[in-house]
Amino acid sequence: MQDIIYYVKKYKNKTFLEKPFNNVDALVLAQLSYIDFESVPHISEQKRKVSIQQIVKALDLNVLAKSILNGGKNRRLLLAIASSKRYSHLHLNYYINHIDEISEKQFSAVTFYLQECTYIVFRGTDSTIVGWKEDFNMLFQSPIPSQTAGVRYLEHILPLLDGNIIVGGHSKGGNIAMYSTMHINTTLQDKIKLIYSFDGPGFRSEIRQSSAYQNIKERVIKIMPQSSMVGILFEEESDYTIIRSKNIWITQHDPFSWEVKNGDFIYLEKPNKSLMRMNYKLNRWLDTLDTKDKEKFVEGVYDIYRGCDAKTLEEFTSSWKQNASIIFKSIKTLDKETRSYIFKTIKSMLKFLVWKEKKEA
Repeated sequence: MQDIIYYVKKYKNKTFLEKPFNNVDALVLAQLSYIDFESVPHISEQKRKVSIQQIVKALDLNVLAKSILNGGKNRRLLLAIASSKRYSHLHLNYYINHIDEISEKQFSAVTFYLQECTYIVFRGTDSTIVGWKEDFNMLFQSPIPSQTAGVRYLEHILPLLDGNIIVGGHSKGGNIAMYSTMHINTTLQDKIKLIYSFDGPGFRSEIRQSSAYQNIKERVIKIMPQSSMVGILFEEESDYTIIRSKNIWITQHDPFSWEVKNGDFIYLEKPNKSLMRMNYKLNRWLDTLDTKDKEKFVEGVYDIYRGCDAKTLEEFTSSWKQNASIIFKSIKTLDKETRSYIFKTIKSMLKFLVWKEKKEA
């Protein structure tokens, strides 16, 4: 299976003049944003860009392979990029990474400089528990803290940039790219040529219908795998592109599973029909809950997991037997009303999906 690492190696000697910047390049750099650049000198300073070769020298690649989600693959991707002629002029700057458990915020962004364009990338959800909690907060909260941070980032960075400017990200990063572009003034907004959302969740209906969303809609390139479980959330329109993934179900969210052939993704005409029906019904069910109900459900489930005292998914899964026991105990300690509400909500979701399935049969 040919993936984005294969793509970088295959076209390492092709400059952007010979093979123009495309959708796969946009995903390659969106994935690169998941790397922790905190230890790289000057990368957060406004006056000094850092080359991709300097990045490799500054990072401890052995630590990198163990410290982040998909660490080993990200390490190979980074090395492939650094040794290629295609990305030899790549520089980075304005890196920011902020995790705040109190405000339930996980935000990171970096600006990539290429000969073809300047690409502002927002990191998607990392492996932190608070990062996933912030994702679920989208069900009832707008804006979430990372969306607000995205607006501030663009307001700070865009006045410093000229030329062909692109904004994007994978997962929540794609959502932040769209949201932040929607909420900056038109002078800055006009500087942005394209907005990439790689399997990023959409927006609630009131946001989709707003003039702010309509202003940027034509610049959005939304790409998601055929059985997307993330990008399809809140997505009712059909203006997205479907590509093939070698994985199944939720694991298709992993960009390393997205298949590449002849220098581009493998595009499909339609997504998986059965899963699309399920996601459509899930979105309809979410519409039946009011904001308070959504918040109560998310907070209740989060309280259960918070009892495990794990900060990341890796910490949670490394002691999954112990944590499973803690979760069951936590459920029992919830007050009767909250416990009853959580089970009732899950039950209503299942009944809604099954009822809709029978009705459509």
